[in-house]
Amino acid sequence: MAKKPRRPPPKSRRHHHHRNLLLLRYWRTPLVVAIVAAAAATLGVWRRPKPKEEEKAPPRRRRPEVAGAQWATLMAMGDAAYGAGKFEEAVSSYREALRLAPQLAAAHANLASALSRLDRVDEALDAAREGFFVSSLDSEERAAVLVNMGTALVRKRRVLEAWEAFEAARRENNESLEARHYASRTATSLGFLDSALSAAREAVGLDNTHEPSWLLLAAMGEENVPEDRLFATFEAKRKKDEDAAWRAIVEANERVERRKEPPATVVARAIVEMFPSPPAEPCDRGIVFLVGPPRAGRTLLHAALSRHPDVSTDGHVRTLLNDAIADLGPTAAARNKTLLKAYLDDMPPGRRFAIDANLVNIWWLGVLAELLGGKLRIVLLDRAFEPLAFSCFKTHFSSSSSGFDWAYDPRALSDRLAAINLLSDHWRRVFPRATITTLNFDDFLSHPEPTLRRLLAWLELDWDPSCLEPHKAEVPLDTPAALAVRTPGFRPPNSWQPYANRLARLMANDADHHPKVDDDDDDDDDNNIV
Repeated sequence: MAKKPRRPPPKSRRHHHHRNLLLLRYWRTPLVVAIVAAAAATLGVWRRPKPKEEEKAPPRRRRPEVAGAQWATLMAMGDAAYGAGKFEEAVSSYREALRLAPQLAAAHANLASALSRLDRVDEALDAAREGFFVSSLDSEERAAVLVNMGTALVRKRRVLEAWEAFEAARRENNESLEARHYASRTATSLGFLDSALSAAREAVGLDNTHEPSWLLLAAMGEENVPEDRLFATFEAKRKKDEDAAWRAIVEANERVERRKEPPATVVARAIVEMFPSPPAEPCDRGIVFLVGPPRAGRTLLHAALSRHPDVSTDGHVRTLLNDAIADLGPTAAARNKTLLKAYLDDMPPGRRFAIDANLVNIWWLGVLAELLGGKLRIVLLDRAFEPLAFSCFKTHFSSSSSGFDWAYDPRALSDRLAAINLLSDHWRRVFPRATITTLNFDDFLSHPEPTLRRLLAWLELDWDPSCLEPHKAEVPLDTPAALAVRTPGFRPPNSWQPYANRLARLMANDADHHPKVDDDDDDDDDNNIV
């Protein structure tokens, strides 16, 4: 067990305030000197000698003490701007502080974090690198700079380099919780499970309340989980004590702060009316959209397809389109050629198909069809209601994953799954069979090779047996399912069965919200690959 830190490590995911308390030891002395000097001059104890009449007065230079007081003020201004979300102002303040005090480690670290929040990732990396070579850095400060460098690299989708930066931060500072948290997370994403386990154990040694690390440890077989880590307690107890596990997961969901949102089914019906007949054109290359509910096989299928030589992906979930739709509105976004160019430039190039695995795209397939001129392929992910609902309810989605508040509330969960089902039925009706198909998660796990063969044939791609080894995917997988996918083999989950009735009671047996697929619809059956 790692030695406890001298002070509690920060729990916020914002790296900007990593080590701002360190400023106290830098500015306290210069500021006091400046105040004393000013007071002495006022009282006549010390005065600047007057120049002789025949000599010119030398140019007045800023005293280091005064400059020190000014950069301390600039740092405080930058901190306040950052806390208020005014990142441009924060960048300006930090740059000015560095002009006055180039060796100020905290200013380099905070500047890197603010630039990263503005998605100016290259500048953030430059700031972090410059900060790392400040001669006065101690090991704690070097670790903070390395963590900022790692987070900037993650935003740049250079996850392997980011993991290396987090590992270096671990070595620099034995008490950095953030270094261990992000090292564990990126190691899991890359499939370095031994490293992930080691970092998670060190993290809970530093902070016994660190939920993400306990979740990973519980998923990897750790049973000695604190009772107040409720999501992790469920994972640790579900095989031995179903009642205790269920109580833990219900209490865990009740503790999550949730925003109130309009009923998802109302929004889904509006979208159905907005796009009654989106365009569709035959295409043997382009973008494959994996859409549907979470916990329905997206990560597994993404990893499997990434192994195919004619499919390109970098493993990341793209949000550019959804952000643009939120800013511009669906109608304007569907006609925005600048947005189209930016989106296509962001996709990995060079092969017949590229993957966009953002599940939220199921809401905006009509926009995407218009934007891409109908040239797209859509794989609708499907899963039986009971295991799907339970899997969403028991998953602790990352706090950085926005839009999952509904998963913690039984009624909102039921409403969201009904909305996704309504949209799935609509897209199946309006898109032709060459454009859209359905993949059932449970069948995929039970019969992986036939399922993948049919999907590749639908995409007009040759069969490649490497697709049966998704655990060897060379791309990062940053979702709650990453650990399961990195474990070899296809295993149909059955952990939901003891809890199906309990969850149904929580949902008030609202049968109208349970998604149903019309099996009598011949068109829908023909659109299914499994």
